Amino acid sequence: MRLQHRFELQSSQHLPVDDEISGKGNAVRLTDEELDAVADVDAGTYNADGSINVDTTLTDFGAPKAALASEHKGAKIKVDELHGEITVLQKEQDNFMGVHSENENLKTRIDTLEKRRDDMAKELDSARGRDSRPRASIRRFY
Repeated sequence: MRLQHRFELQSSQHLPVDDEISGKGNAVRLTDEELDAVADVDAGTYNADGSINVDTTLTDFGAPKAALASEHKGAKIKVDELHGEITVLQKEQDNFMGVHSENENLKTRIDTLEKRRDDMAKELDSARGRDSRPRASIRRFY
């Protein structure tokens, strides 16, 4: 028996498999052949919680197009062989965007601190009566 491709959405709506997975927790129906292919994956590729990473497994086995869409490559999924479903637990982009925004925040903070350091050095130099520009001459003591 061949299972029909469809999404099992929380609101019990059904969309064709060509539509994108809209978020976490949605399931994609698999055919019997795709289920067999997923079942053949070595146990070493499973995560501790029983989930699988899309880029390490399903790309090699020709699973549904929606699960292999470029925006879901690297997503963490859970395979339910009994019901023939793949559920997206976590998208790679969620992780990437979180890390990206955190990196941007850190860069901004570093830039702010470096500017503050430079301003304080100029204030200190002017308080000591020195010019804050770098000196071109080198002093040698004999």
